[in-house]
Amino acid sequence: MTALQPRDDVASKIAVPSISNFRDVGGHALPSGKIRTGRLYRSAAPRQLNASDTEAFGMMRLTTIVDLRGRDEAAKSPTLGHDTGSIRIVSTPVEPRTSGRVQQALADGSASAALMRDLMISSYRHYVTEAAPAFGDALTALLISDGPALVHCTAGKDRTGFVVAVIQSALGASENDIAADYLRTNTDWDRASVSSHLPLDSDVVAPILRADMDYLTAAFKEIARHDRGVHGFIERATQGRVTRAHLDVLLHQGD
Repeated sequence: MTALQPRDDVASKIAVPSISNFRDVGGHALPSGKIRTGRLYRSAAPRQLNASDTEAFGMMRLTTIVDLRGRDEAAKSPTLGHDTGSIRIVSTPVEPRTSGRVQQALADGSASAALMRDLMISSYRHYVTEAAPAFGDALTALLISDGPALVHCTAGKDRTGFVVAVIQSALGASENDIAADYLRTNTDWDRASVSSHLPLDSDVVAPILRADMDYLTAAFKEIARHDRGVHGFIERATQGRVTRAHLDVLLHQGD
């Protein structure tokens, strides 16, 4: 496994501009060491790479890509848009709960910022309850992967943000570091690339176009209520397939 990973100093510099909201999940300090870089990446849906980014993408030496998009979302835009060679694509569909209700509200005039915010909070709570098995499949694929992995949904904002926050929390990252990584979506995500069907300049839809700590907090409160913490959630969602040893692969000891 180690042979498949770029060195930490190389991995931390990889950039793939053609993929929106892309970043390495690693680098955050832990009580002992830090989260390893070059092992887990996150992004919006990776479509066709341009020529200048193909080499950078290859430097990640991915063995696994986990796609959290719903079935219809994934069918409209296949991951990478070409033969992925030896990379294993794992689909763990978490169907979007807000899109249909958002379109209905915009069409019938009932849309409001408050409604959109409530829909987002409800969606995040759903991640912990009905959607837990799909997230368990995603966690299993990411953490038992035999090499570097990438996780994405459509925007890399909500479903991806949630699963990454769960992993970071389970490893012992601070709340501030988890929040900082989650909120980077607000600067790193090219909204126009995946939200052309929405009025992007409307205050009404603003709550569904941003990463908001109230959303992630709602999910973690649900985890506390159901599972008493992220380790309990991981055990329940993965049905015991993911152990502490699997999480430890993401640890880097020392400076």
